[in-house]
Amino acid sequence: MKTYLIAGASRGLGKFLAESYSRLDNKVICISKNKKITNKKSFNYKVDLSQYSKSIKFFRKLEKKFKKIDYLISCVGKSNFKSREVNFKEWQEAFNDNLFSNVNLINSYIKIFKKKSANSKIILISSIAGSKIIDAPISYSTSKAALNYYCKHQAKILSKSKIKINAISPGNILLEGNVWDKKIKKNKIGTLSYIKQNVPLNDFCKPEYIKGLCDYLLSSSGDFITGSNFTIDGGQVLNG
Repeated sequence: MKTYLIAGASRGLGKFLAESYSRLDNKVICISKNKKITNKKSFNYKVDLSQYSKSIKFFRKLEKKFKKIDYLISCVGKSNFKSREVNFKEWQEAFNDNLFSNVNLINSYIKIFKKKSANSKIILISSIAGSKIIDAPISYSTSKAALNYYCKHQAKILSKSKIKINAISPGNILLEGNVWDKKIKKNKIGTLSYIKQNVPLNDFCKPEYIKGLCDYLLSSSGDFITGSNFTIDGGQVLNG
């Protein structure tokens, strides 16, 4: 039996992954910043990872209950910024949600579970917005680009503790109730036209595709992979 920690598990991809891994013979720890987690098969917690002191306190609490956390998948992040203007408040919010919360999550995990973290694996869910200029707020795109670089930098450091860390950068994930689902309901023709023009494979990224890559990275087949950023976008980054 393996123990998974999934951050950002109250909605979207995080919720999908948490529910998927909970159906198997695993212990699944789910955390969320401010929304209730409805998964009854997991250990659910509410914690604000953007505050390091709260993050450390939370992991000390986990240490008393769990001997080891084998896999950590972070879906922490925010993309639905309404403003296209570059202002300090938006920059601060974007980096708090997409970068600093992930940094606090990993630093807290390593510090508290240091003696029990050997051979564990970490996956950060990023975005193609961090690799390619697309129709996304610049604050969001830049914070994701920083997350990608952080992953590469940390891979070398964490390798000394036999910990692997990788990133997955999806594009256009379609889930019930998410931003793309809402766009389809609002303007189906326009949304499908955008996908056709920008995604060579002319489709959305399904959450099952991301889970499949997570499964690979967390399996023994992924034991020699660290510091990589895997793109799942139907070829969108290939467009000029």
